[in-house]
Amino acid sequence: MSSTYWMILLDLTCLALPAIWISDHRNALLVEAMLAVLILRAGDLYRPRLQAFALDELPSYIGRIVVAGGIVSTFSALRHQGASLVGLLDGSAEALLLACGGRILGNFAIRWARAHGLVAHSTLVVGSGPLAARLARTLSTTRRYGLHLVGYLANDPLLEVPVEDSTDLTGVPYLGVVSSLPGVISSTGAEVVLIADGGFSEQNLTALARTAIGSQCDLFLVPRLHEVARQNPATELIGAVPVVRFGHSPRYGMSWKCKRAFDLCVATAGLVLLAPVLVACAVATRLDSGPGILFRQTRVGRDGRYFEILKFRTMTASTEEADTTWNIRHDMRVTRVGRFLRKTSLDELPQLWNIVRGDMTVVGPRPERPFFVEKFTAEEPVYAFRHRVPSGLTGLAQVNGLRGDTSVAERSQFDNFYIENWSLWLDLKVIFRTVIEVLGARGG
Repeated sequence: MSSTYWMILLDLTCLALPAIWISDHRNALLVEAMLAVLILRAGDLYRPRLQAFALDELPSYIGRIVVAGGIVSTFSALRHQGASLVGLLDGSAEALLLACGGRILGNFAIRWARAHGLVAHSTLVVGSGPLAARLARTLSTTRRYGLHLVGYLANDPLLEVPVEDSTDLTGVPYLGVVSSLPGVISSTGAEVVLIADGGFSEQNLTALARTAIGSQCDLFLVPRLHEVARQNPATELIGAVPVVRFGHSPRYGMSWKCKRAFDLCVATAGLVLLAPVLVACAVATRLDSGPGILFRQTRVGRDGRYFEILKFRTMTASTEEADTTWNIRHDMRVTRVGRFLRKTSLDELPQLWNIVRGDMTVVGPRPERPFFVEKFTAEEPVYAFRHRVPSGLTGLAQVNGLRGDTSVAERSQFDNFYIENWSLWLDLKVIFRTVIEVLGARGG
């Protein structure tokens, strides 16, 4: 079990302890404990920090627990008007003190485990200049960060280090050029990637970051102008060098499993509640243009895997040419019913079954045909990063007006922004905006 889950368990235990001796408000205190843990998790306060000192996070930590207590106390006061809340407030205060004590002890345990080599995450440094050398020296001479340096990658491993710098990369294994990062991560089992001074262009730096995150590594990046950069919640220190931490790819962890559960609930409910609409669309398609209600086409999904997408047929004929021809707005093959289905997006409803099967998700990058995936990847290198997650029924690009024959570069930027900033709340916002757009199209 990772330190994250140990800290969650420790917090939950400390926050719930007062419920043992304050029986009059036991249920409220238990609810408060669970709510506090959820708020702390949402605030990224279970991410193991390199320094592992409770004082760095106590203001934010205390504030979130107080918010949870305030919410529960308010609902208790409204539900039990006239009843005394003194016992509940006493229990909340005791829970706060116990949680702070538990957090201090928990961080002490993490530092002790690191100092004794019980926690040591395999780490790669990317870069070969004086800054990379400083970081390599720090990681090689101290265990307190819980990072074990296994080597470095650079396009020029012989890059000279200024004389006034007290170290170089001598003795640190050179593992290859920067472009070999995916293979090196796999062969070394690296858990952490630290990008230092490599003279990378913005495009190359972005690709490196996405590669590391997509490989389920924690990513640390030395910010440019790091010597004058102001500290923020994402900034930590390795020695005296500030580094910005980026999290795992959203496709890993409990949150992504919650997304899958959410998808199943939404898709199943949609198939049941929209059954009359689905039947009406099927009957209208059959009456308007004959047999063949559903249209099936190969699309590219997560990790480049092919799957068969389902839609209501909107054209009088479908040929192999359709796999390599971009659909145009005024295609003469589009039927009368098909034109309405496309305008209202009702032709996409059979993809609810794709979601149930696991081919797709409710919100994500829209899937494209293999021919166009190859074409767009050649034109826009960042396009391929869209396939880090399952394809979606709707997406952030689509609710921002990028549907059909629109800029591939802009769609790629929206899709990658969605992936790197994913949350269930973002999914809900996209779904809400999609519904508004569909209703607006019907009204128009």
